[in-house]
Amino acid sequence: MSAQTLLAARWLVRGARSGQYRAIHYARVPNRGVFELTGRDTLKFLQGTITANVSRLEEQHSGVPPVCLAGMLNPQGRMLGDVLLYRADTDQPRVLADADVRVIPELLSFLKRFKLRAKVALSDVSQDLTVYQAWDAKPEEVVQSPLLRVDTRAPGMGYRVLLPASDAPPAGPEASTEEAYTIHRILHGVAEGADDIRSGSSLPLESCIDYMNGIDFRKGCYIGQELTARTFFTGVTRKRIVPISIGGDAKKLTLDTSVSFPAKPGADIRLVGGEHSRSAGRLLGGIHNIALALLRLEHINKVNAGTAELALETDNGTCPVHAFLPDWWPQTNNEEHAHPGGHEPDRWEEVNVADPNIVGITVGEDSDPLRAHHHHNPHIDIFSYVHSKKRAEKGQGYVDDHGLEVPLKMRHLFKRPIVRQWIHDEHLYREKDDHLPTRMELFFDLMFAGIAHILAESALDDAPGYSVLKFVLSYYHSFSVWNEVRMFLNTSGTDDVTERFVVLAMMLLLTGYSANAASIHIWITESSPDLELEIAKQKEDGRYINDGYYFAEGYLSSLAAAIGFYLVARLARIFQFFFYAWWLPCFRVSMLTHACVRIFVSALYIPLTVVANPATVTGLLFAGMALDIATPYIVMFLLRYIEKLWARKGEKLYVPATAQGHVMERLLGFSVVLTGELIICASFIADEGAQGLSNKYARSALSVVTTFMIAWLYFDMDSSRTFQHALRRHALTGMLFSTLHFPLTGGIIFASAAIKDLVYTESELSSLLQWSVCGSIGVILFCITLAGMLHRGLDKENTGILPRYARIIWRFCATAIIICLPLMGIWVPRNLIGIVASILTFTVLLETFSKLGTVGRRFSEENAELVYRSKITPQVRQDEKRLEAAMDARKKLYEIGALHSEHDADDCARSGNKTWRVRSRPRLAAGLDWHPYEGLSHDEQGEEDVGVENELGHIEAKELSQGQRWAHAA
Repeated sequence: MSAQTLLAARWLVRGARSGQYRAIHYARVPNRGVFELTGRDTLKFLQGTITANVSRLEEQHSGVPPVCLAGMLNPQGRMLGDVLLYRADTDQPRVLADADVRVIPELLSFLKRFKLRAKVALSDVSQDLTVYQAWDAKPEEVVQSPLLRVDTRAPGMGYRVLLPASDAPPAGPEASTEEAYTIHRILHGVAEGADDIRSGSSLPLESCIDYMNGIDFRKGCYIGQELTARTFFTGVTRKRIVPISIGGDAKKLTLDTSVSFPAKPGADIRLVGGEHSRSAGRLLGGIHNIALALLRLEHINKVNAGTAELALETDNGTCPVHAFLPDWWPQTNNEEHAHPGGHEPDRWEEVNVADPNIVGITVGEDSDPLRAHHHHNPHIDIFSYVHSKKRAEKGQGYVDDHGLEVPLKMRHLFKRPIVRQWIHDEHLYREKDDHLPTRMELFFDLMFAGIAHILAESALDDAPGYSVLKFVLSYYHSFSVWNEVRMFLNTSGTDDVTERFVVLAMMLLLTGYSANAASIHIWITESSPDLELEIAKQKEDGRYINDGYYFAEGYLSSLAAAIGFYLVARLARIFQFFFYAWWLPCFRVSMLTHACVRIFVSALYIPLTVVANPATVTGLLFAGMALDIATPYIVMFLLRYIEKLWARKGEKLYVPATAQGHVMERLLGFSVVLTGELIICASFIADEGAQGLSNKYARSALSVVTTFMIAWLYFDMDSSRTFQHALRRHALTGMLFSTLHFPLTGGIIFASAAIKDLVYTESELSSLLQWSVCGSIGVILFCITLAGMLHRGLDKENTGILPRYARIIWRFCATAIIICLPLMGIWVPRNLIGIVASILTFTVLLETFSKLGTVGRRFSEENAELVYRSKITPQVRQDEKRLEAAMDARKKLYEIGALHSEHDADDCARSGNKTWRVRSRPRLAAGLDWHPYEGLSHDEQGEEDVGVENELGHIEAKELSQGQRWAHAA
């Protein structure tokens, strides 16, 4: 049916009862376009990205169905745009959305960020469809088009319809103009489009989306839900968009077509009365003498009470403004809004909705992460739900007020215990914003570097045979405390007053530990008649070790004090686990598991406060160190076992998770801080005879070169252009990567103490100092190489001068050469550090230039979906349909040459007991030009590599004031 029969220009029909003639108006809606969403996951995807409930699109209606108004919000709860949704009758779900044509590209880009693996296709169809509005008509007077909807935003708005661009109604003298629709909309107080609803700044409640039935407060989570729900349930909305008239009648909103619109959108509307005037809001879109404005409701009350007036600032002065509250608004006082329609949401309703608002969740078939939260309260966002003491109640006392205009409160200074990210039912729940290390964490790292250096210097001053052993045992336990603090700040850090004092307490405990551990000295005598050695042998306090080595006087007191400080730090961490287990029931099992394992490990150290035998002391320290290193592996094993036990009962476990980005930045920053110790120790004060280009300067300069090359290799430890970080690759590689930082950072600290002595040594080096310098630097390079191997290289095969494995092999060779240098005899300081610096410099240059021509593989979303579907987990093995789908995905991968061998797609493994023959993960071929790993960081994509700069030449201009201009001058 043509558009001419759908809407005639200003139809004149006889009223059924009055017998009078009336006009039916229609007009093209200005600045509106259409985009579409198609695919089987369309409705699920929309449910998590819009404020309305998509169930409205599936409702059956005998007459013309209503249009579904919704808001699309950014994660901060600000409006990106208002959309009107139409469900099209097609074989697969298809939803059309009309929105402001100026923001459609932004909306599509935003939706694609959250699409992940959902089966949804997004496209702009504004060239094919046109948006029209009809009003002053009855249902039977408008043809029943598949895309005709009742506009329910406000009474009397009429009908909304999408027409093919080729079937648009003919323009004529009787057709209403776009201005007529704008007037119609403003008179009804309906905000629409980017002129009224500013993208990135407007709030949905201020835009009256809730009054127009565009927000469902009973559905589950959606993007930007937290701020919207909090504002709604606190009952305070201070500003709303209302219709206004500029001049004219103050009693009634009346149009005057003889008036030209006097101001630009965004102009300030002020409240005048008394001695001072203040801003009451801002002007939005308008025409002639009427407009919409965002005004503070309390100021409208003052105007209605006759105590003040509103005025609009224009280029020609001020104009009086009259504000009108639409009569279709719910009955409410102006600052505490009512529930639209008089319906209050059911507080205990169960909500099961897929939630793309949670980063990392796949919104697709069989994806329903909120279902795992059981009876999730619609008044409670997921964060509050898991942090509540009772699972049916909202956690009280958590900070829910943010922004520059929010006064600082005690709740900001003293925050409740939280878990910032967690794992539940095969999903990761984490914050959308990156969790980066705070300045206080950097300060803690600086303090730790100082006390660790004290331990290294103390070890070098002791007997050569036991110096390394003493440093390893003393340094590890300080590193263990640092690691516990890092884990706490990663999973539960809030940077409040309490946390900062906890960090201070740990700093004091580490200071006490290092002072006492460094005071335990091991001496050696070369002459048997030595009096002190004879006394040590005769005494029964266990000072004598063996072969002339003995503990210095007072070592028992120092050992007991050091262990005491260490145990207090561990007990503080254990107490924190118990407190969090009591406060956060959802995480109780996980917290208690962590606490119990640490109690068992800590118990090994208690005898050290009374034991005097050196062999027993050393054995207990090594046993405690080994178990402490194994703690994360033991905890992971226990939690996986407990999870299986819970699964048999139909329950799911909540497990605190680490923020991988925070771990990466923290370990990187920590290593850089410790490397700074090398620079400090390589510096010197030129005394008499050492001025200018002296031997001491040469030793210092070569030490700086060595440090510089170590830092370069650490930054590029992956030896690839594109890679997947070990922390993201697998649980085992992630834990090994963190564990390797103990010997790596220990080597850096020990090297700093050794280089300090090397710089100030004029004669030949002692055997101890030679082995200390070469051994520590060799350990550093060895750990960097192992850590690099844990990363997954994603470079294209046969690109670059040398393959990655060749560069790794040379690193091992360089490590062996450096460690074996002391075997060549006695070295003078300058020659030894010069050889080490040369080897490291050659290694850096070899790696840098051998990567010329290297090309990284691209991420393929389509192929990544196939790889994801082809994984055969225990759950898939138990479901014949899912197993069939997995094997089909493997076949497709094999057909495009993505699998390592045909066996990975072996169809015979589908049946019966033969499924065990199939690998759980398909082996991908080596020569692919794509990879399936989504969400790689800038570092993983090679943007931090030397010479790689993606932003050069991208220039933008920004207008500055006179003072700001010179503040930016270089």
